[in-house]
Amino acid sequence: MRKNNMITIILMLVILMTFTSAAYANDGTINLALDHDEVPSKQEAYNNALTDKLEAESEVEIARESGDQKDLDRAIEHLKDMEIALREAEQELQDARCAAGEIGSIEESKLIEETGISADREETDRIKAKPVVIKTVTKTIKCRKLKKKDQFCRPITIKNAKGDVSFSAQKNNTKQLSISKSTGRIRIKHNTGKGKYKLKVKIRVKGKEGDADYVKNVTVHIIVK
Repeated sequence: MRKNNMITIILMLVILMTFTSAAYANDGTINLALDHDEVPSKQEAYNNALTDKLEAESEVEIARESGDQKDLDRAIEHLKDMEIALREAEQELQDARCAAGEIGSIEESKLIEETGISADREETDRIKAKPVVIKTVTKTIKCRKLKKKDQFCRPITIKNAKGDVSFSAQKNNTKQLSISKSTGRIRIKHNTGKGKYKLKVKIRVKGKEGDADYVKNVTVHIIVK
């Protein structure tokens, strides 16, 4: 009986050692069977959440300029929801990177979040990279000012652009409006009459270090009254 028990114990130890060896990677870290495939999807979700949050901030600014309190309240509530979603997406991204071994531990992840310092500076910078966000707002110009000279405004805002930015007006646009290719400043020509005008613009943000250019088409709206 004692001999059988010893054999059983030895077999259990062999099975346990085999399982333990399979559970550990060659470098001694535990293999949780979570590969890196989940990280890109979490990164994309984080980028989308960040874009939504920046867009919500822009909506708050537009509502504040309009003076409509109800629109402003709705925009602020929407912004709060987007901030919560962004925090959740950021946490999920960090969890995925920890599980995939890209970040060594939860403690290191917290250190990066609090200080921005990591042993892998390139990877930290990649996490913190934010997507380009392009927004337009409707601008109103006084007709009496246009009777004196050309007027200028900047209805296009761009955030997180790392490379050079260029602007080009599309064909078949109104002749009353033009845009600076380097600054994106809109010119409303002298003696333009009252009315609503629009200008279709292609914006190109140069990519850096092998990244593709970011291109977006927008429509600028100008009101002359």
